[in-house]
Amino acid sequence: MSILETNQYYINELKAGRIELSGVPIKDRTLRVCTTAVQINGMSLRDVPHTMCDETMCFIAVNDDGDALQYVPHEFRTYHICLTAVMCYAGALRDVPAAILNVDIITVAVGKDGESLRWVPNEYRSRTVCTIALICDTAAVPYIPEHLWTVPMYSILVNKDGNMLKCVPMDMRSLKICIDAVLNDLEALQYVPEEMRRGVINIADISDVNNPIID
Repeated sequence: MSILETNQYYINELKAGRIELSGVPIKDRTLRVCTTAVQINGMSLRDVPHTMCDETMCFIAVNDDGDALQYVPHEFRTYHICLTAVMCYAGALRDVPAAILNVDIITVAVGKDGESLRWVPNEYRSRTVCTIALICDTAAVPYIPEHLWTVPMYSILVNKDGNMLKCVPMDMRSLKICIDAVLNDLEALQYVPEEMRRGVINIADISDVNNPIID
């Protein structure tokens, strides 16, 4: 087959899903073949020869699958490509170069997936960033520095998952926070300080004879 025929053969195979770019011989991974592969599956960027990789191809890859940022050569990890990757997949934050990272990219990531707070450097873990992450997902909790927690943040936490009352320090378990937690999930009653328990039951108007926590 001619070069053009070989190109078209592999392009057709890629489009039909009968082969991945890793199955194409290196010598046949032309620009057209690689571009087609990346358009179909961004993670194919992993198998694109360095000589065939350019900024356009990298953008196509991360726009399809943000996780492909890990395979983007560092010289192509521009602000635009990194932001696009994070908008597609919050976990791509881990592969954003320190020189590119800023509050805007971080806010997009934690607003999309709270757990991506784990990839945020300490100097960027402000109360605002942590609150945005928490509002998105309680999975952010282990990555929020202890000194940043506030009563409103604990209120957000228990309103999303009442059982997270167990993570609230005893001196912060106010009547309101305890009521909010129990209204969200009756099981949270076990984490209510004993001296408040009867009051919470009465105020929250709880009635469940099958729950052993209520005596």
